[in-house]
Amino acid sequence: MLFCLSMVVGCEKSPEESAYPYGEMKTDFQFIVQDVFTIKNSGKTGVVVTGINENSPLYTGTEVNVISEAGTITPTVIGGIEEFQMGITEGVPEGTNIGIELEGLTAEDVAAGDKIVLK
Repeated sequence: MLFCLSMVVGCEKSPEESAYPYGEMKTDFQFIVQDVFTIKNSGKTGVVVTGINENSPLYTGTEVNVISEAGTITPTVIGGIEEFQMGITEGVPEGTNIGIELEGLTAEDVAAGDKIVLK
């Protein structure tokens, strides 16, 4: 089950605290989709892709593009991130095997082998 993640409104961090606990996302960020799942959560249907976050920290709410093997580009937003069925709100370090909820997409929009890159 994928947890719904949301941002806290009106919460400010001190200058010593980073908004990105694992560092900012790298512009060359790339996530290769290993598998695709359709999920139902609170009556809504969504899509979750799995794979290894190999070369950059990753955060919920990030705007990304899905690039198919045919070259089609589909914009979306990372709606949630899970590691071993636990929702992650603080970001994901490099090298972590994760599931990513992609907002507004269906299982027909993304396939194994597709790349997810920064928008």
